[in-house]
Amino acid sequence: MKTYRNICALRRGIMLFTMLLFIAASCTSVGSNKKTSTESQLADSSKNVDTASADSMALLQLTKRMVQWAEEEQIGSDFVPVDPKNGDSSYRQLDMEKHKERLDELRATQLFSASFIDNYNQIAKQINQKMLENKLVWNEGELPPFGTGVSPWCNCQDRPDDYQDQLRIGDVKPDGASYAYQWNMGNDLNVATKAVKEGDKWKISWMDGFDYRKMMSTFQLQP
Repeated sequence: MKTYRNICALRRGIMLFTMLLFIAASCTSVGSNKKTSTESQLADSSKNVDTASADSMALLQLTKRMVQWAEEEQIGSDFVPVDPKNGDSSYRQLDMEKHKERLDELRATQLFSASFIDNYNQIAKQINQKMLENKLVWNEGELPPFGTGVSPWCNCQDRPDDYQDQLRIGDVKPDGASYAYQWNMGNDLNVATKAVKEGDKWKISWMDGFDYRKMMSTFQLQP
C-alpha cells in the first residue's frame, strides 16, 4: 500500500513538472512573439518616417525647379490675347495658337502632371469663350479681367534675389496618391500646392493660383 502511494505521488510530481514546463514554454513563446511584433512595428514606423522624409526632400527640389522655370526660364506667357485690329481698343479673344505652344512648353518641362495641364487648358477655354461672348472685356493696356493681379506661379509680384535659398515647404500632408503642401520664398505669401507621382517622377498636379473654381470666381463678367 505504501509503495502504491509512492508511485501515485511520483506520477503527480511528474505531471506537475510537465505542466510547469509547458506553461514556461508558452510564456516564452508569447513573449518572443510580442517582441517580434513590436520590433516589426518599429521597423515599419521607421520605414514610414524615412519615406516621408525622402518625399519631402523630393517635393522641395521639385518646387525649387518649378519656381526657377517660372521666374527665369519660361518662354511663353499665360493666356495671351490676340492683338486688337482695326483700331479696336479691346482684346476680343485669346491667341489659341500661342496657347497650344504654351501647353507644349508646360509638358516639355516634365514638372507638371497631365491633370495640371488639362486644368490649365480648361481655364484658357473658359477665358476665351467669355471673351468671344463679350462677357469678359479686356481693354488694351489694362490688367486682364480675371485673376488676382499677382503672378499665379508664386502668389507674388516680386521675388527675392536669393529665392532659391529662401524657398521652404511645410504642412506636408498625404492626400490619397498625392501630397498637399505649402511653400513660400522666405515670406508669408504661402502657395498651396499638390504633387503626384507619375511613373518615378513627382510632378505638380495643382496650384492655388490655377485653381479652376477660384479662377472662375475672379472673372469680371459684363451683364
